[in-house]
Amino acid sequence: FQASNRPELKNRNEFIDIAKKQLGVPYVSAGMDPSGFDCSGFTSFVMLQKGINIPRRAKDQYEASVKLTAAEAQLGDFVFFSNGGEVNHVGMLVSEKGQAKKMIHASSSKGISIVEIDSSTYWTPRIVGYGTFISEKK
Repeated sequence: FQASNRPELKNRNEFIDIAKKQLGVPYVSAGMDPSGFDCSGFTSFVMLQKGINIPRRAKDQYEASVKLTAAEAQLGDFVFFSNGGEVNHVGMLVSEKGQAKKMIHASSSKGISIVEIDSSTYWTPRIVGYGTFISEKK
């Protein structure tokens, strides 16, 4: 995986670098720090490292985020999932616009890991939507 060196993605790559430093950290229910994370604890931790304070729960993160279409969503944006009820899982995209979507997330079985979404029969049907907390500085 090569981080992009395109200047417009520099800011977004910083989020991904922070996220990837946590690869392998175990899943811990209600975990919010590098000793263990749950899904939204992980996303809120990553954002906080860059001074962005977001809600703690995946459902609240979805509600507070700026909504994006699948085509708009890219590096550093969030993807939200549900099993039919309220939003109950969140991951951070590590793929650029137009690429097959991959996310880094806190998997209950593998801890912090990267998974491809587009080819997954598990994740694809559960997608609720995409959102972001990264404002593009022009």
